[in-house]
Amino acid sequence: MKNDCRFHNDCFTCPFPDCVDGKGVNSRMGAYEARIKAIVLMAEGKSYEEIALDVSRSVRTVARYFGK
Repeated sequence: MKNDCRFHNDCFTCPFPDCVDGKGVNSRMGAYEARIKAIVLMAEGKSYEEIALDVSRSVRTVARYFGK
């Protein structure tokens, strides 16, 4: 992932264990976990709005998880 980090030009080969900008490979795990949780909540019958609140994402982002 190319970015504008002043320390390294590629998140996937970055030597730092934690992203100094808060947007590298490690921070993407939070997004992955949010998607998994959203899927579970959808299976439980929750609405996009309820899921968005629970996973701290926008309703639009939650809708994209499900291809809407």
